Amino acid sequence: MKALPPLMALGGIKRPEGPTIQPRRLRRPRPRSVPTMAWTVLLIGLLAVGSGVDSQTVIQEPAMSVSPGGTVTLTCAFSSGSVTTSNYPSWFQQTPGQPPRQLIYSTNNRPTGVPSRFSGAISGNKAALTRSGAQSKDEADYYYVLWFSNCFHHDRCRWENGT
Repeated sequence: MKALPPLMALGGIKRPEGPTIQPRRLRRPRPRSVPTMAWTVLLIGLLAVGSGVDSQTVIQEPAMSVSPGGTVTLTCAFSSGSVTTSNYPSWFQQTPGQPPRQLIYSTNNRPTGVPSRFSGAISGNKAALTRSGAQSKDEADYYYVLWFSNCFHHDRCRWENGT
């Protein structure tokens, strides 16, 4: 490592010899715009778990939208048969950089600290997660888990900003 030159008596700091380094202009990251007109729910993929007679495919809607302050319901179902309380439907929320947070367990129970605007139910033959009073902080991935014949079935949904 090269030693720094000594201070000059009355002239300030002596410049080191060698190439001059030009200052670079740093770019600021562009702020992300947050549209407030609508929220879009993107439901991603289907996942089949298990094999043989007990194999089931989990089914969900392809997409839906909700305005800020509105209500949206996500559902999931089996390819054959009905989701019941015996499948112990659970729902999880995961925001970027955070571990998943359980919102609902055993169909309609909320862990301590989960707001009452999140509710779970069986609707027809499907498990449902209803979210009322949509807010920007609800932008996250949403997962569900269903118990079926000694194995879990799960999938991921995404609530995100839409235009």
